[in-house]
Amino acid sequence: MARKGEKNKGVFERPKDSGIWWVRLTHEGREHRFKVGNISKAKAFYRKAKVEQKEKRFQPEKYHAEKKKKIYLDEYIESYLYTCTNIAIRDTRRYATFWAKTFSRRSIESITALEIEKVRTSLMKDKAPATVNRYMGSLRHLIFLAMRDGLATKNPFTQIKMLEEPGGRVRYLTEGEEMRLKEVIRPDHWPLVAFALNTGLRQAEQFNLRWDNVDVDQKVITIPRSKSGETRHVQLNDEALSILRGLSSWMTSPWVFPSQNPSTHLDSHHVYGRSYLPAVRRAGLVGVNWHTLRHTFASRLVMAGVDLRTVQELMGHKTIAMTMRYAHTSDKHRLDAVNRLNKKKPISPELKSPTGTKAGTNKEASFTKTT
Repeated sequence: MARKGEKNKGVFERPKDSGIWWVRLTHEGREHRFKVGNISKAKAFYRKAKVEQKEKRFQPEKYHAEKKKKIYLDEYIESYLYTCTNIAIRDTRRYATFWAKTFSRRSIESITALEIEKVRTSLMKDKAPATVNRYMGSLRHLIFLAMRDGLATKNPFTQIKMLEEPGGRVRYLTEGEEMRLKEVIRPDHWPLVAFALNTGLRQAEQFNLRWDNVDVDQKVITIPRSKSGETRHVQLNDEALSILRGLSSWMTSPWVFPSQNPSTHLDSHHVYGRSYLPAVRRAGLVGVNWHTLRHTFASRLVMAGVDLRTVQELMGHKTIAMTMRYAHTSDKHRLDAVNRLNKKKPISPELKSPTGTKAGTNKEASFTKTT
């Protein structure tokens, strides 16, 4: 065992108190995890691997090949969740835990496409296609990581197609709906809603926001690791700045939106379930969730005439195709533009007769009468 106060760098136990120890190493930019055994073996393995890395003779594939058939999916998921830094950790944990229970004590290599499709059919009974795809995407990602770590040689998802998700138009708030929501929500929670409407941040991005990532002078906030996996910068308009300047949490907490305990941030699920959703119902709004606020931000940008490429950057979308969902919101404005052609054009002076009528009018009338 480690001495009191000594930290076992790169060595961790999973599940806790199980006596099963793992080694975590980064090699050539990739993270590898090895299930070793007891803590003494794990520490010895770690020291040996570090020496081999220093001497440039470390071969992770060799160790993975020795263990790959003995690695179960649920064990791999345990180690994955222990080190996962995904910004949407709650969703990640929910999907991964589902697969750990579904394929408990099954080696990763033994899971077939047919079995996965059967689970998908079961999920489709009470879940929307988009939700089912999130579950499937989670397992696909886990198997991809296992292949990367040398724990699997095939991916059954090469034989599986994702479900088609209905396109539909995104739901966003009108100004009237926004005012109705403001009237019924808790006053101390309205700044949270208003901030989302003016920044377009994802729920996790907003509630995990730290003052270290806010630059009021430069009017920008930095999202260290967004959903796309990249750092992005979000500009702050006057209303968003006003909300930040009205907060006093910068004096007591590292979090922009702290809970009653300054060392932790507000629980987004608590705010959503206990305050936001009840307010949505009282306001009589249908089809509105927290993500609707982000849709509203993007839609209003498009309706204000902002080009889609800029909207893509502000939203942090990887592809322009994701941003194109908001293109329809400019339909009315395009219609207003073409309707300007309906205005009567002024008659040119040369087309007028000395009496102010159009030249040729009398002649045409006479011709009609004669014929």
